[in-house]
Amino acid sequence: MLHPIQIKNASLQGSTGIICVISNLIIVYIALKSKRFLRTFTNFTIFQLSVADLIFGLGAMMRVYNDIWPILRNVDSSISLEICTLLLTPHTFGYQLRQFTVIFIALDRLAAIKWPFAFKNTSHTKKIFVTFGASFLYASITIAIGWLTREPLSSKTRCVFITFITLYLQILSWFESHRRDKETVNFKRTTINVNDNHIVQKYVSDYAKVKKTISLVMLNYIAFWAIPQIVFLIFLIISQNNEVASEVMAYQNYLNALHSCLNLIIYLSTYSEIKRLFSKHILMRDIDSSTTGGGNMRIRVNRTKNTTIQNSKQTNVT
Repeated sequence: MLHPIQIKNASLQGSTGIICVISNLIIVYIALKSKRFLRTFTNFTIFQLSVADLIFGLGAMMRVYNDIWPILRNVDSSISLEICTLLLTPHTFGYQLRQFTVIFIALDRLAAIKWPFAFKNTSHTKKIFVTFGASFLYASITIAIGWLTREPLSSKTRCVFITFITLYLQILSWFESHRRDKETVNFKRTTINVNDNHIVQKYVSDYAKVKKTISLVMLNYIAFWAIPQIVFLIFLIISQNNEVASEVMAYQNYLNALHSCLNLIIYLSTYSEIKRLFSKHILMRDIDSSTTGGGNMRIRVNRTKNTTIQNSKQTNVT
C-alpha cells in the first residue's frame, strides 16, 4: 500500500507533468505548423526549449507511473539498476537539453550586446546548427555517462553545477541588456525633438516590454528551476537522510515541470508572434501572421485598387 506522502508527490508531479506536456506540445505544434517560424534563432531556441521540456515532462510522468505501480517490485536485482536508469533517461535528457539550450540563449544575448556588429553579420543558420548540435551532444554524453557509471547522485550534482553556470549567464545578460537599453533610451530622449514626443513614448514602451519579458523569464527560471536545484544540492551535501533527500527531489521535480508550464504563459502574454500563431493554429482564427510581411500588404493594396476602380465605374454609369 502506498504511503500518503507518495500519493501526494505522485499526484503533484503527475499533474504538473501532464500540464507540462500539453503546454509544450502546443508550442511544438505551432512551430511545426508555421513554415517560417523556425528560421530565426530566437524562435528556434523557443522550439528546442519546448522539445526539452516535453521530454522532461514525459520523464516525470514515467517516474510517477513507477511510484504508483512499481515496475521494480518483481524484478531481479541484477537488472533493476538498468530498468531504473532507463526510467530516468528521458527525465535527465530533457533536463540537460534544456539547461544547455538556455546557456546558448544567454550567450546569444551577451553577444548581441557586447559585439553588435559581429553579431549582426552572424548567420542564423550557423547559430541554430551550433546550438542544436552542442545541446544534443552534451545531453547525450551525460546520458552515456549515467549508463556507464550508474551514479544518479553524482549526475544530479553535475546538473546543479550547470544550473549555476546558466544562472550566472542569465543574470549577466539581463544586467547588460538593462544597462545598455537604459542608456539608449536616455540618449533618445535627449536627441529627439519635442514635436516627436510620441516616438519617444513608443520607444520607451517597447523597451519596457522587452525588459518585462526578460525579467519574467529570468524570475521564472530562478524561482522554479535554479532555487530547487540549489536546495537539493545543499541537502545532498549536509543530509544523510535518504527519505528527506527523496522528498526534496520530488518537490524539485514538479517545480521544474511547473516552470516549463509557465513559459507558455509568458510567451503568450509578451511575445506577439507566438500569440498570433496561437490564435491562428490553436484557436483557429483567420488572422494575418507577421511572417508573411509584405504579401498581406499587397493583398490589401490590390483590394483597395479594385474597390476604387469599381466605384469609378459606378460613377461613370450614373
